Amino acid sequence: TTGTIEGAHFIEHGELISLSEQQLVDCSNQNSGCNGGVVQWAYEDIQGEGGIQTESSYPYEAMDRSCRFDASKVVCSVNGYKNIPYKDEVTQAQAVHDVGPVSVCIDAGH
Repeated sequence: TTGTIEGAHFIEHGELISLSEQQLVDCSNQNSGCNGGVVQWAYEDIQGEGGIQTESSYPYEAMDRSCRFDASKVVCSVNGYKNIPYKDEVTQAQAVHDVGPVSVCIDAGH
């Protein structure tokens, strides 16, 4: 998820920044921390918080922790997302062409 946002930010602003995966682990309340989650919920939580911090300001720790989000350190925000049908390869390819990076989910439970 952060990689997709980083790529979109680079395409729009010409600046590559490393965003905080740990913020998503700790603060995406709809998801399950280190046990995974759903991309759209991560985007919704980033939107609700007002953005995402850098990796250096909220470093990865490989464990679930309490949310330590600091709105004053936001460097990037998400203003929307779109779900693409998983069996529609033409639409998926068009999204990559038109927008750039896309996030994907893999259901490892089945």
